[in-house]
Amino acid sequence: MDYVSSLGFKAERRFIEAWNETSNYPPWIKSVRAATDIEDFLEETDAVIATIYGRSLRIQIKLGHVGKRRKQIYFHKHIVILQIKPEWPLHYIREKTLEAIKEYRIYLQDLDYRVQRRKRERQQGLSQTT
Repeated sequence: MDYVSSLGFKAERRFIEAWNETSNYPPWIKSVRAATDIEDFLEETDAVIATIYGRSLRIQIKLGHVGKRRKQIYFHKHIVILQIKPEWPLHYIREKTLEAIKEYRIYLQDLDYRVQRRKRERQQGLSQTT
């Protein structure tokens, strides 16, 4: 295992450690676990957060900065992208996780808004032509 892979593995372990350290989850989180080998390999998922809403959040953990375009690619695949460092305090990793989830939710809301707007524009265009 090379140095970067080793650091990536440490970051993933540190993420799980951060969430396993506390039982004081936000009310909408049921559990946090490491991804299975299949989830990791096929779905680009390092961890999974189960929610009370019946849908799990897939988490991809990165060591370095992730640009806006790359985040949108992951968001489009319904993956929350999270940049963390293994040396960060556990409470800070949890904070950064919640910030990343919030950013993902804003992306989804914006996407839904744009889809609804396009539908309205199409409907208005069709009603004007008839």
